[in-house]
Amino acid sequence: QKTLERLQKELKKAARSSHFVNSDEGQYVIEYIGELISAFTNQLLNSRKTHEEYIELRAKVDILRKLKQVLEVQANDEVIAKLSEDLALATSE
Repeated sequence: QKTLERLQKELKKAARSSHFVNSDEGQYVIEYIGELISAFTNQLLNSRKTHEEYIELRAKVDILRKLKQVLEVQANDEVIAKLSEDLALATSE
């Protein structure tokens, strides 16, 4: 039962991600995140930073990359198909 609930929750989350990423608004957000990653990376490379400034910029880049990756990976059709397949298999058992 817990497995079914977990798979249903993951599939719902993946469907929401897919809907968001494939929408105009979602594409805008993904592009904006990419621009921020690029801007922060350029700041890291183009000027000397204190240790604290460097750590702060690296943290921002890491968080934005993870956010972008989570949205894109969960929205992937193959991931959704695999979750659907796992849910169907778990339900039949």
